Amino acid sequence: NQYIPYYLGIGLKRIKDNSIPIVAKYFFSSADALAAFFLAYRGIAFSLGLIRIIEAVINNRQHLKTIETMSLKFKLIVALTVQLISVIFSIVLQVWSGIKNIDLFYNLLLSLLVYPITFGILERSKAYSKYDANAVNISIISYLVVLIIGLCLVRLLIKDSEIGFSIILILSELAVLVTLINIS
Repeated sequence: NQYIPYYLGIGLKRIKDNSIPIVAKYFFSSADALAAFFLAYRGIAFSLGLIRIIEAVINNRQHLKTIETMSLKFKLIVALTVQLISVIFSIVLQVWSGIKNIDLFYNLLLSLLVYPITFGILERSKAYSKYDANAVNISIISYLVVLIIGLCLVRLLIKDSEIGFSIILILSELAVLVTLINIS
């Protein structure tokens, strides 16, 4: 019975991870804009892979305690470093793919995903260290709720909105972080 929330979490995580590619096509004005988004998003995913290594380390309770004692300034420097790596890799992927008009503002905006995800990883590790898989599941549900409602509103108000789509992704990740902070 104690494992059931973890299995539910696996399913919710798959839905969360696959939601972006499924709905993205409805928010971009062209196939080129959609391709540029996915390349930028791929650059972010690459840099977040670096944070996932840290997540594996902090799944040990002693390491988690050490990370918790580190200053907010240090954690922000880590997140800023990951953000810079995200922007660089996003732009490099776009250049290599032949995209001519690279929007730096858009890449910077999308790279803001790094902050709620980075701090969310720490909060998720804390929840798991307390065997509170339900808190993680609720946070993923909050992501999906914000994503669905936000994207519906953006779609109703603005037909093609790459920036609106990206802002909703950031707000969805913030929902995960806020939920974990408040319930775990």
